Amino acid sequence: MRRTGPLLLPAAAVLALFAFASACGEDEPDPTGIATPLETATPTATATASPTATATARPEPPTPTPVPPPQPDPRTYPAGTRSGIAIIDAIIAAVESKDGAALEKLAHYLSYPCEGPKPVQPHPLRCANGVAEGTPKVGFWVSHVEGGLWEPDHAVSSLDRWLHDAPRGLFGVYRLAPGQARFPPDAPPEYLVIFSYESAYGRWWDTLSVAGGGFVELGIAFPPLPETTMANAADPGWILPPLP
Repeated sequence: MRRTGPLLLPAAAVLALFAFASACGEDEPDPTGIATPLETATPTATATASPTATATARPEPPTPTPVPPPQPDPRTYPAGTRSGIAIIDAIIAAVESKDGAALEKLAHYLSYPCEGPKPVQPHPLRCANGVAEGTPKVGFWVSHVEGGLWEPDHAVSSLDRWLHDAPRGLFGVYRLAPGQARFPPDAPPEYLVIFSYESAYGRWWDTLSVAGGGFVELGIAFPPLPETTMANAADPGWILPPLP
């Protein structure tokens, strides 16, 4: 038989429906009667953490300090100054003209027997590869930080490089007393033709030591005489003394 009256729900079902409506239902009406628009949230940029560098940053290399180029020494003789001694004046002229070929012709080459390997560095008398010990080795001496023997086959190019690396002027000419010079022992120098220039580290001297009608040694950078002699223009050895 079918019932036609109102459907009665159990009390538990009514309470469940009421709770659902409260959770999902309408807000309470605004007592002012004015509808409030919904607030729109402004998007906020979220910072994204950058990946952490795993390698240590390399320090910047130091910037090298430029070294000023060599300058003429203002306390040198003017170009064209001569001593009155033929070989010395020819050397001065070749240096002034920066002529390596002309200067090489004024070298007095010395000869030494070449040597086998030795535990020294440098070893200027070492025999070239394939050359028998005792074979003559010819050249003139160069005294520098390392030193050596400049042989004829590369003497002109080496002298040209030396002549063009600084603005040398004539510092003076000195006559050595017998026994005053000890090197080279087989051709002790008679005269010193001294040139100078100003470097970033002060005054430097280059000297051509003369013996036997030519120069036997080129000394680079260092004074060839004791400081007291270099500073004493009244020393009797000076042919052209240092200028004040």
